[in-house]
Amino acid sequence: MLFQGKHALVTGAGSGIGRATAILLAREGATVAVAELDEASGRRVSQEIQAAGGQAEFLHVDVAREDQVAAAVRQVADRRGRLDIMVNNAGIGGDPLDPFLWDPVISVNLNGAWYGCKHALQQMRAQGGPAAIVSVASIAGVTGGWGNAYTTSKHAVIGMTRNLALEAAPNGIRVNCVCPGYVRTPLTRIGWENPELRAAILPTIPAGRMAEPEEIAEAIAWLASEKASYVTGLALVVDGGFTVR
Repeated sequence: MLFQGKHALVTGAGSGIGRATAILLAREGATVAVAELDEASGRRVSQEIQAAGGQAEFLHVDVAREDQVAAAVRQVADRRGRLDIMVNNAGIGGDPLDPFLWDPVISVNLNGAWYGCKHALQQMRAQGGPAAIVSVASIAGVTGGWGNAYTTSKHAVIGMTRNLALEAAPNGIRVNCVCPGYVRTPLTRIGWENPELRAAILPTIPAGRMAEPEEIAEAIAWLASEKASYVTGLALVVDGGFTVR
């Protein structure tokens, strides 16, 4: 029970990496606030955790709205007494057919992560460490060619992580991020369900396959745990060797 007695908030927890992370944290003993814009999927994950014997609650949160992110952090702290783990996972993809699409992607992928970091950090400082913040960036944060807004947003999440890690370290708060490669999630369904696209993608991955959400969740859980107690400011690439190639 790696997170026994810990209290976590996971954004975008209704599907994909967020769902896998929420389930894993709960299985390891944490109480989990399942923050999700889509109420149906968020409630479903919360109920799934509860049915397995874990502790979870659903919070309706649009991460593009700072007031809602702040309220979610405050609600967890009020109910549980503290917030130990913040996972900024919520994100959307860019539109490859519209290279000038900007505001929606930046609002969710960058601003949403910033709001989560900002308000979690304020709460964690007030309550006292140790505590951990983990954001989900992407291999798009260490390479180019993923669309203007998406690439920019993920590079920015990495920069934000590194800077906040320096600011938070004296308080016993660690700030890290993961950079997943191709993962089988609803966001990438067009890639792994289309035979032609799949045939084009797989040869670029030395591991020869896409990741499962649970594999990324394991990396997030490690960064959030005391097993990574001396790790902060890290952008952990989990991509099956894609960026090495």
